[in-house]
Amino acid sequence: MKKFIIAASILISAAFTGCVKENDLDTKKTEPNNYFDYATTQIGNIDVKINLAEGSNPVLFEVYEENPYNLDGSKKEIEAIFKAYTDETGSFSGPLSLPTYLKSVFISTMEYEGGTVTETAVTDGNITSRAGSRVSVIENPVEPKPYWINYDGILAFEDLWPYKGDYDMNDLGIKYSSTVYYNAQNRIERTVDTFTPMCKGNQYVNGFGFQYGPRVKYNPPIVTMKSRAIEPTGITTDWVKMCQVATTTGAPRSQYDKVPNKGDLEAGQSTAVVLLFNSIDEVVSGNAADINKSSQRALHSYTVTTFFYLVSAEQLGFPPYNPFIMVQPIPSDNQRSREVHLTNYRPTEKCTDPAHVWFGKADDKSDMMDRWYVSDARFPFAINIPGRMFTFPDEYQRIDARYPRFANWVATQGAQDADWYM
Repeated sequence: MKKFIIAASILISAAFTGCVKENDLDTKKTEPNNYFDYATTQIGNIDVKINLAEGSNPVLFEVYEENPYNLDGSKKEIEAIFKAYTDETGSFSGPLSLPTYLKSVFISTMEYEGGTVTETAVTDGNITSRAGSRVSVIENPVEPKPYWINYDGILAFEDLWPYKGDYDMNDLGIKYSSTVYYNAQNRIERTVDTFTPMCKGNQYVNGFGFQYGPRVKYNPPIVTMKSRAIEPTGITTDWVKMCQVATTTGAPRSQYDKVPNKGDLEAGQSTAVVLLFNSIDEVVSGNAADINKSSQRALHSYTVTTFFYLVSAEQLGFPPYNPFIMVQPIPSDNQRSREVHLTNYRPTEKCTDPAHVWFGKADDKSDMMDRWYVSDARFPFAINIPGRMFTFPDEYQRIDARYPRFANWVATQGAQDADWYM
C-alpha cells in the first residue's frame, strides 16, 4: 500500500483579450502595461507533489473546472482540462492553459483506489492548494500509458488592421477543436486540430493559417522599428515528422510551396506553419448581412494531423497555437505579407515584405519588441474565445455593444467580468 500526500500550486500568468469602447471608458483605467494581452485564457504553471513510497509507478492527476464526482460518488460526464503523469518521485511541474474566469480548479487522483479530489482556489492569478495535508492510500499504481487532452474554442478577427475599422470582430470567425496526444512521459507525439469556418463580415480577401509554438511573453527587445527584422518564435520544422491537412470534399486549399518530406508545412519559414485556405468567401456561405442567420454557414472544414519528435508543451504551446489571417486588401497585393494575429503573438517570417510595413502605422501601436497587434485605444485585432459557443456581433455592431460587460472587462484589465462572452 502506498501513502501519498498531494500538494498542488498553479502559478498563472494571467492574460486578457479584449477591446475598448473608446468614448465610454476612462482612459486612465484602460491604460494597460505592455504585457496586457487581452486573452480569455491564461497560461500558467502547475506544480504537483505526491509523496510516493519508493519504487512506485508515476501517478496520473487530472484538473477539472468543477468537481468531477457527484455526491453519491458517481463520475460526471465532463472532461479534464488538463492531465499529466508525475515522475517516479511523485513530482510534476509544467504549463497549462485555463479560462481566465476560473476561480478554482479541482485536482483529482480518483482513478486510483484511495485517490482524492482537491479544490484549489485561484486568487490574483495564483492557485495554492489548501487541502495538501490530506493523506490517502494508493494501491499499486498501474504502469503509465499514453493519454490525450481536448481543447475547443472560437477565433474572431478584424481584417482592417492596422486600422480599427468598425470593430465588430466578425470579418473572419473560425471554430477549432483540438486533441493533443501525449506519451506516458508527458511528451507530445501528435496533434489533431479541426478548423471549421463560421462567419464572414469581411472587407477584404482573408485566408487563414497557424504557426505551431507558444506566445513569447516578457521577451527582451529583439528589433528596432528601423530594422524591421522579426525574430520567429514557433518551433522549428525539424521537430515535425509529418503534417497532413485533410478537408471535406471540394474544399479549397491554400496553394504554397511546402517543406520537402514534411507534408503540408509552408516552405520559406524556419518555423512550422500551416496554411488552410486563401479566401473566407469560398468556405462560408452568404454575405456580411447574413451573420447569425442560417443563410451563413460553414461549407467546409479542415483537419490537420501532425506527428512530432516528442516535443514538450512548453515548446509547442496550446491550441490554437499562433493563429492568423492573411489579408489581401487589393488583388495586386501579396496576401502572405500582411497577417493579423492575436495580441502579443508575433507574425511569421512571411509578414515582412518591405513594401507592406504595417506595424506602428495608422491605429496600430505595435512596437515590434514586446507589444504586437494592439491599437491606440488598446484593443486587439483578434480574440480567442474558449468553449464551443459564441455569438458574433452583427455587421457594424461593435463587440462591446453586443456584449455590454466587455467594456468593464477591458477597463479593469481582466480583473472583472472575465466571462463577458458567456
